[in-house]
Amino acid sequence: MAAARQVVPGLFVIATGIVNTFLIDDPDGCVLVDAGLPGRDSDILRGVAESGRRPTDIRHLIVTHAHPDHIGSLAALRSATKAAVYCHPADVPIVTAGGGFRPLHVTPGLVNWLVWRLFIRPILRRFARVDPTPVDHALYDGQVLPIAGGLTVLHAPGHCAGQVCLLWPPHGGVLLAADAAANVFGLGQSATYEDRAEGERQLRRLAALDFRIACFGHGKAIVGDAASRFRRRWPIRQRLRHC
Repeated sequence: MAAARQVVPGLFVIATGIVNTFLIDDPDGCVLVDAGLPGRDSDILRGVAESGRRPTDIRHLIVTHAHPDHIGSLAALRSATKAAVYCHPADVPIVTAGGGFRPLHVTPGLVNWLVWRLFIRPILRRFARVDPTPVDHALYDGQVLPIAGGLTVLHAPGHCAGQVCLLWPPHGGVLLAADAAANVFGLGQSATYEDRAEGERQLRRLAALDFRIACFGHGKAIVGDAASRFRRRWPIRQRLRHC
């Protein structure tokens, strides 16, 4: 389990059950994006080793959002790697406290209700608290991080108030979409939202960007023509073209 699989050169996905962690391989310091559920640190580090890297090669731990399936092993990974932790200010209090998760609402649809009942609700009940982790750097919309050749931060609330997506320039653009969308049963909305209307607005904002590859917290990556897939699924409204 948790085998590292190359999505494109320099980018690996480490699947740990229902959620993905991503490794961006960079000679100046590798980046881990998200930290899975509690107790998955050894699986993630095994995936890092399979990619040809060591824990000490990880210099940056980016939290896309503070839900327990994305920050559960963050404290353990920070301890193992000594890497700096990055998070949006809206979610910093949750990461640093290890709890206080905001309520989620199920997206209409039978599949989403099944995902909620079988996976999400049990996770929230079991992991109402996770190990707290200090945050070293805040993430802001439009910020370009001087790591991995430049990572653009896109604040994309809706699923979670502090959620960020990342746009990585190589390969025609790689969108790390976190849980703004999912690609489990085809490309679609997240199964849950804190604010679904805001989440839909952000999906149209993301669809207006240029990227060839899209990766998700849940589900398979889209390799090639990803932005067009987004635009077909979430048509861009004229008033959002200048966002």
